[in-house]
Amino acid sequence: MEKWYEGIGAEQDVIVGSRIRLRRNIQGKMFPEKLPSDQRKKLGTELMNHVSGILSAGGVENHSLHLSEMDAVQKSALLERSVLTKTSLRETEDIALTVSEDESYSVLFNCDDHLRLQVSESGLHLREAFAKADRLDDAINETYNYAFDDKYGYMTAFPTNVGTGMRAYLVLHLPLLASSQRFRTITSELGRYGVAIRDAFVYEDKNPSGLYVIYNQKTLGQSESEIMSVLTKVGMQLAGSERRVRNIRAQRFSLQNDDEVYRSYGILKYARYMRYDEALLNLSRIRIAASAGKVNFSKPLSLYKLMLMVSPDNLRVHYQKELDENELNVLRAEYLRSALPEIVG
Repeated sequence: MEKWYEGIGAEQDVIVGSRIRLRRNIQGKMFPEKLPSDQRKKLGTELMNHVSGILSAGGVENHSLHLSEMDAVQKSALLERSVLTKTSLRETEDIALTVSEDESYSVLFNCDDHLRLQVSESGLHLREAFAKADRLDDAINETYNYAFDDKYGYMTAFPTNVGTGMRAYLVLHLPLLASSQRFRTITSELGRYGVAIRDAFVYEDKNPSGLYVIYNQKTLGQSESEIMSVLTKVGMQLAGSERRVRNIRAQRFSLQNDDEVYRSYGILKYARYMRYDEALLNLSRIRIAASAGKVNFSKPLSLYKLMLMVSPDNLRVHYQKELDENELNVLRAEYLRSALPEIVG
Protein backbone atom coordinates (compact mmCIF):
# COMPACT_ATOMS: atom_id res chain seq x y z
CA MET A 1 0.00 0.00 0.00
CA GLU A 2 1.21 3.50 -0.85
CA LYS A 3 2.30 5.49 2.20
CA TRP A 4 1.01 8.99 2.89
CA TYR A 5 4.42 10.49 2.09
CA GLU A 6 4.27 9.08 -1.44
CA GLY A 7 1.14 11.07 -2.28
CA ILE A 8 0.73 14.40 -4.08
CA GLY A 9 -0.43 17.49 -2.22
CA ALA A 10 -0.85 21.23 -2.62
CA GLU A 11 2.28 23.44 -2.57
CA GLN A 12 4.37 20.28 -2.43
CA ASP A 13 7.38 21.75 -4.20
CA VAL A 14 8.24 23.33 -0.84
CA ILE A 15 5.59 22.19 1.66
CA VAL A 16 6.28 18.48 1.82
CA GLY A 17 3.72 17.40 4.41
CA SER A 18 1.20 18.37 7.09
CA ARG A 19 0.67 16.76 10.47
CA ILE A 20 -1.82 17.12 13.32
CA ARG A 21 -1.24 15.68 16.79
CA LEU A 22 -3.86 15.61 19.55
CA ARG A 23 -3.07 14.65 23.14
CA ARG A 24 -5.91 13.34 25.26
CA ASN A 25 -6.38 11.77 28.70
CA ILE A 26 -9.29 9.80 30.11
CA GLN A 27 -11.37 11.47 32.79
CA GLY A 28 -10.88 10.01 36.27
CA LYS A 29 -7.64 8.24 35.35
CA MET A 30 -4.20 9.31 36.54
CA PHE A 31 -1.65 10.17 33.86
CA PRO A 32 0.23 7.09 32.57
CA GLU A 33 3.35 7.82 34.62
CA LYS A 34 1.30 7.71 37.86
CA LEU A 35 -1.14 4.96 36.89
CA PRO A 36 -0.31 1.52 38.39
CA SER A 37 1.16 -0.81 35.78
CA ASP A 38 -1.73 -3.29 35.72
CA GLN A 39 -4.29 -0.50 35.27
CA ARG A 40 -2.11 1.26 32.69
CA LYS A 41 -1.74 -1.88 30.60
CA LYS A 42 -5.45 -2.68 30.84
CA LEU A 43 -6.47 0.85 29.80
CA GLY A 44 -3.95 0.93 26.96
CA THR A 45 -5.16 -2.38 25.55
CA GLU A 46 -8.80 -1.29 25.79
CA LEU A 47 -8.08 1.98 24.01
CA MET A 48 -5.93 0.28 21.38
CA ASN A 49 -8.64 -2.23 20.50
CA HIS A 50 -11.32 0.46 20.51
CA VAL A 51 -9.39 2.80 18.19
CA SER A 52 -8.45 -0.04 15.87
CA GLY A 53 -12.14 -0.96 15.63
CA ILE A 54 -13.15 2.63 14.82
CA LEU A 55 -10.58 2.86 12.04
CA SER A 56 -11.53 -0.53 10.61
CA ALA A 57 -15.23 0.41 10.64
CA GLY A 58 -14.29 3.51 8.64
CA GLY A 59 -12.46 1.46 6.03
CA VAL A 60 -8.96 2.33 7.28
CA GLU A 61 -6.69 -0.73 7.26
CA ASN A 62 -4.58 -0.79 10.41
CA HIS A 63 -2.66 -2.96 12.82
CA SER A 64 -1.97 -2.72 16.54
CA LEU A 65 0.74 -3.96 18.85
CA HIS A 66 2.52 -3.31 22.13
CA LEU A 67 5.93 -1.70 21.76
CA SER A 68 7.41 -4.40 23.99
CA GLU A 69 6.81 -6.77 21.04
CA MET A 70 9.17 -4.75 18.81
CA ASP A 71 12.95 -4.68 18.81
CA ALA A 72 14.97 -1.48 19.16
CA VAL A 73 15.70 -1.15 15.43
CA GLN A 74 12.02 -1.45 14.44
CA LYS A 75 11.07 1.22 16.95
CA SER A 76 13.87 3.52 15.86
CA ALA A 77 12.77 3.17 12.23
CA LEU A 78 9.27 4.31 13.21
CA LEU A 79 10.82 7.24 15.07
CA GLU A 80 12.70 8.19 11.89
CA ARG A 81 9.33 8.20 10.09
CA SER A 82 7.73 10.29 12.92
CA VAL A 83 5.32 7.53 13.95
CA LEU A 84 6.85 7.13 17.40
CA THR A 85 8.29 9.67 19.85
CA LYS A 86 11.64 9.66 21.66
CA THR A 87 9.78 9.15 24.93
CA SER A 88 8.12 6.00 23.62
CA LEU A 89 11.54 4.56 22.79
CA ARG A 90 12.86 5.18 26.27
CA GLU A 91 9.83 3.85 28.12
CA THR A 92 8.22 0.99 26.21
CA GLU A 93 6.53 -0.77 29.13
CA ASP A 94 2.75 -0.85 28.59
CA ILE A 95 2.95 1.52 25.57
CA ALA A 96 0.82 0.41 22.63
CA LEU A 97 0.40 1.60 19.05
CA THR A 98 -2.28 1.52 16.39
CA VAL A 99 -1.11 2.60 12.94
CA SER A 100 -2.84 2.57 9.56
CA GLU A 101 -1.21 0.66 6.72
CA ASP A 102 -0.39 3.92 4.91
CA GLU A 103 0.89 5.42 8.21
CA SER A 104 -1.35 8.47 7.80
CA TYR A 105 -3.00 7.56 11.13
CA SER A 106 -1.01 6.62 14.21
CA VAL A 107 -2.20 6.53 17.81
CA LEU A 108 0.12 5.99 20.78
CA PHE A 109 -1.31 4.77 24.07
CA ASN A 110 0.23 5.20 27.53
CA CYS A 111 3.17 7.32 26.47
CA ASP A 112 3.15 10.78 28.13
CA ASP A 113 -0.65 10.87 27.81
CA HIS A 114 -3.29 8.17 27.51
CA LEU A 115 -3.63 8.99 23.80
CA ARG A 116 -1.45 10.73 21.27
CA LEU A 117 -3.44 10.80 18.03
CA GLN A 118 -1.63 11.77 14.82
CA VAL A 119 -2.78 12.27 11.23
CA SER A 120 -0.37 13.08 8.37
CA GLU A 121 -1.05 14.30 4.83
CA SER A 122 1.15 15.12 1.83
CA GLY A 123 1.60 18.78 0.94
CA LEU A 124 -0.32 21.65 2.48
CA HIS A 125 -3.37 19.89 3.91
CA LEU A 126 -3.45 20.88 7.56
CA ARG A 127 -7.22 21.30 7.68
CA GLU A 128 -7.82 18.00 5.95
CA ALA A 129 -5.53 16.29 8.44
CA PHE A 130 -7.33 18.02 11.31
CA ALA A 131 -10.74 16.98 9.98
CA LYS A 132 -9.66 13.32 10.02
CA ALA A 133 -8.11 13.64 13.47
CA ASP A 134 -11.19 15.42 14.78
CA ARG A 135 -13.56 12.70 13.53
CA LEU A 136 -11.48 9.97 15.17
CA ASP A 137 -11.17 12.08 18.33
CA ASP A 138 -14.95 12.52 18.53
CA ALA A 139 -15.56 8.82 17.93
CA ILE A 140 -13.25 7.89 20.81
CA ASN A 141 -14.88 10.51 23.02
CA GLU A 142 -18.30 8.93 22.49
CA THR A 143 -17.12 5.99 24.61
CA TYR A 144 -14.40 7.54 26.79
CA ASN A 145 -14.88 10.90 28.45
CA TYR A 146 -11.79 13.10 28.22
CA ALA A 147 -10.20 15.04 31.07
CA PHE A 148 -11.39 18.55 30.21
CA ASP A 149 -11.61 21.82 32.12
CA ASP A 150 -14.04 24.54 31.06
CA LYS A 151 -11.41 27.22 31.65
CA TYR A 152 -8.17 25.55 30.56
CA GLY A 153 -9.33 22.98 28.01
CA TYR A 154 -7.89 19.48 27.65
CA MET A 155 -5.77 18.32 30.58
CA THR A 156 -2.38 16.87 29.57
CA ALA A 157 0.64 15.43 31.35
CA PHE A 158 2.74 18.45 30.39
CA PRO A 159 1.35 21.97 30.96
CA THR A 160 2.78 23.08 27.61
CA ASN A 161 0.12 20.96 25.88
CA VAL A 162 -2.89 22.10 27.95
CA GLY A 163 -5.68 23.83 26.02
CA THR A 164 -6.38 22.42 22.60
CA GLY A 165 -3.87 19.65 23.23
CA MET A 166 -2.96 20.10 19.57
CA ARG A 167 0.31 20.55 17.74
CA ALA A 168 0.15 21.30 14.04
CA TYR A 169 3.24 20.72 11.88
CA LEU A 170 4.38 21.56 8.38
CA VAL A 171 7.42 19.90 6.82
CA LEU A 172 9.17 22.39 4.52
CA HIS A 173 11.95 21.95 1.97
CA LEU A 174 14.05 25.12 2.34
CA PRO A 175 17.59 24.24 1.21
CA LEU A 176 18.37 27.47 -0.62
CA LEU A 177 16.66 29.82 1.81
CA ALA A 178 18.46 28.08 4.69
CA SER A 179 21.82 28.74 3.03
CA SER A 180 21.12 32.48 2.78
CA GLN A 181 22.22 35.07 5.31
CA ARG A 182 18.59 36.04 5.89
CA PHE A 183 17.54 32.65 7.24
CA ARG A 184 18.68 33.18 10.82
CA THR A 185 16.83 36.51 10.93
CA ILE A 186 13.70 34.97 9.43
CA THR A 187 13.61 32.04 11.84
CA SER A 188 14.31 34.22 14.87
CA GLU A 189 11.18 36.22 14.06
CA LEU A 190 8.90 33.17 13.97
CA GLY A 191 8.46 33.29 17.74
CA ARG A 192 6.44 36.48 17.33
CA TYR A 193 3.76 34.35 15.68
CA GLY A 194 3.96 31.58 18.27
CA VAL A 195 5.72 29.32 15.75
CA ALA A 196 8.93 27.32 16.26
CA ILE A 197 11.23 25.68 13.71
CA ARG A 198 13.56 22.68 13.89
CA ASP A 199 15.59 20.47 11.55
CA ALA A 200 13.72 17.51 10.10
CA PHE A 201 16.92 15.46 9.61
CA VAL A 202 20.17 15.94 11.49
CA TYR A 203 23.55 14.44 10.68
CA GLU A 204 26.53 15.47 12.80
CA ASP A 205 24.78 18.72 13.80
CA LYS A 206 24.04 19.58 10.17
CA ASN A 207 20.90 19.46 8.05
CA PRO A 208 22.00 18.32 4.57
CA SER A 209 18.42 17.60 3.47
CA GLY A 210 17.25 21.22 3.77
CA LEU A 211 14.05 19.91 5.37
CA TYR A 212 12.60 21.78 8.34
CA VAL A 213 9.54 21.41 10.54
CA ILE A 214 7.52 24.37 11.80
CA TYR A 215 4.90 23.98 14.52
CA ASN A 216 2.80 25.96 16.99
CA GLN A 217 4.36 26.67 20.37
CA LYS A 218 1.08 27.57 22.09
CA THR A 219 -1.82 25.22 22.73
CA LEU A 220 -3.61 27.50 25.19
CA GLY A 221 -5.43 30.71 24.24
CA GLN A 222 -5.92 29.89 20.56
CA SER A 223 -8.49 27.72 18.83
CA GLU A 224 -7.48 24.88 16.54
CA SER A 225 -8.58 26.96 13.55
CA GLU A 226 -6.47 29.92 14.65
CA ILE A 227 -3.42 27.70 15.15
CA MET A 228 -3.78 26.25 11.66
CA SER A 229 -4.33 29.68 10.10
CA VAL A 230 -1.16 31.11 11.65
CA LEU A 231 0.92 28.07 10.74
CA THR A 232 -0.39 28.08 7.17
CA LYS A 233 0.40 31.78 6.80
CA VAL A 234 3.94 31.34 8.10
CA GLY A 235 4.45 28.23 5.98
CA MET A 236 3.33 30.02 2.83
CA GLN A 237 5.59 32.98 3.57
CA LEU A 238 8.60 30.69 4.00
CA ALA A 239 7.64 28.77 0.86
CA GLY A 240 7.38 32.04 -1.07
CA SER A 241 10.84 33.11 0.10
CA GLU A 242 12.33 29.74 -0.87
CA ARG A 243 10.74 29.93 -4.33
CA ARG A 244 12.14 33.44 -4.92
CA VAL A 245 15.65 32.26 -4.07
CA ARG A 246 15.22 29.25 -6.35
CA ASN A 247 14.02 31.43 -9.23
CA ILE A 248 16.88 33.91 -8.85
CA ARG A 249 19.44 31.14 -8.78
CA ALA A 250 17.84 29.37 -11.75
CA GLN A 251 18.05 32.56 -13.84
CA ARG A 252 21.60 33.50 -12.86
CA PHE A 253 23.19 30.07 -12.75
CA SER A 254 21.17 27.93 -15.14
CA LEU A 255 24.04 25.85 -16.51
CA GLN A 256 25.67 25.41 -13.10
CA ASN A 257 22.34 24.29 -11.62
CA ASP A 258 21.78 21.73 -14.36
CA ASP A 259 25.32 20.42 -13.94
CA GLU A 260 24.91 20.14 -10.16
CA VAL A 261 21.65 18.22 -10.48
CA TYR A 262 22.98 15.72 -13.02
CA ARG A 263 26.13 15.23 -10.99
CA SER A 264 23.93 14.50 -7.96
CA TYR A 265 21.86 12.06 -9.98
CA GLY A 266 24.99 10.31 -11.24
CA ILE A 267 26.32 9.94 -7.69
CA LEU A 268 23.03 8.53 -6.40
CA LYS A 269 22.48 6.25 -9.37
CA TYR A 270 25.95 4.75 -9.69
CA ALA A 271 27.81 5.12 -6.39
CA ARG A 272 28.81 1.97 -4.49
CA TYR A 273 29.31 3.68 -1.13
CA MET A 274 26.98 6.38 0.20
CA ARG A 275 27.06 8.22 3.51
CA TYR A 276 23.74 9.34 4.99
CA ASP A 277 24.53 13.06 4.71
CA GLU A 278 25.68 12.64 1.10
CA ALA A 279 22.46 10.86 0.18
CA LEU A 280 20.31 13.57 1.80
CA LEU A 281 22.21 16.40 0.12
CA ASN A 282 21.99 14.90 -3.37
CA LEU A 283 18.35 13.90 -3.00
CA SER A 284 17.60 17.46 -1.88
CA ARG A 285 19.23 18.90 -5.01
CA ILE A 286 17.30 16.56 -7.27
CA ARG A 287 14.04 17.34 -5.47
CA ILE A 288 14.40 21.04 -6.29
CA ALA A 289 14.92 20.26 -9.97
CA ALA A 290 12.10 17.70 -10.09
CA SER A 291 9.69 20.15 -8.39
CA ALA A 292 10.50 22.73 -11.07
CA GLY A 293 9.99 20.23 -13.88
CA LYS A 294 13.68 20.34 -14.81
CA VAL A 295 14.04 16.60 -14.23
CA ASN A 296 11.51 13.94 -15.14
CA PHE A 297 11.67 10.29 -14.20
CA SER A 298 10.50 7.24 -16.09
CA LYS A 299 8.08 6.38 -13.26
CA PRO A 300 6.50 8.21 -10.31
CA LEU A 301 8.93 8.86 -7.48
CA SER A 302 8.72 10.38 -4.01
CA LEU A 303 12.13 11.82 -3.17
CA TYR A 304 10.91 12.51 0.37
CA LYS A 305 10.23 8.79 0.73
CA LEU A 306 13.82 8.07 -0.31
CA MET A 307 15.09 10.51 2.32
CA LEU A 308 13.14 8.59 4.94
CA MET A 309 14.12 5.15 3.70
CA VAL A 310 17.88 5.79 3.56
CA SER A 311 17.99 6.64 7.27
CA PRO A 312 20.05 4.11 9.24
CA ASP A 313 17.37 2.05 10.97
CA ASN A 314 14.94 2.11 8.07
CA LEU A 315 17.71 0.56 5.99
CA ARG A 316 18.28 -2.05 8.69
CA VAL A 317 14.58 -2.88 8.66
CA HIS A 318 14.53 -3.00 4.85
CA TYR A 319 17.44 -5.45 4.68
CA GLN A 320 16.35 -7.22 7.87
CA LYS A 321 19.79 -7.48 9.43
CA GLU A 322 22.19 -5.67 11.71
CA LEU A 323 24.50 -3.34 9.80
CA ASP A 324 27.56 -1.42 10.94
CA GLU A 325 28.41 2.00 9.49
CA ASN A 326 30.38 0.66 6.50
CA GLU A 327 27.70 -1.90 5.66
CA LEU A 328 25.04 0.81 5.91
CA ASN A 329 26.92 2.98 3.43
CA VAL A 330 27.29 0.12 0.96
CA LEU A 331 23.65 -0.96 1.18
CA ARG A 332 22.41 2.64 1.11
CA ALA A 333 24.10 3.02 -2.27
CA GLU A 334 22.61 -0.29 -3.41
CA TYR A 335 19.12 0.77 -2.28
CA LEU A 336 19.35 4.08 -4.14
CA ARG A 337 20.63 2.46 -7.32
CA SER A 338 17.59 0.20 -7.39
CA ALA A 339 15.06 2.83 -6.25
CA LEU A 340 16.04 5.70 -8.55
CA PRO A 341 14.38 5.41 -11.99
CA GLU A 342 15.99 6.66 -15.18
CA ILE A 343 15.72 10.32 -16.17
CA VAL A 344 13.66 10.85 -19.32
CA GLY A 345 13.34 13.85 -21.65
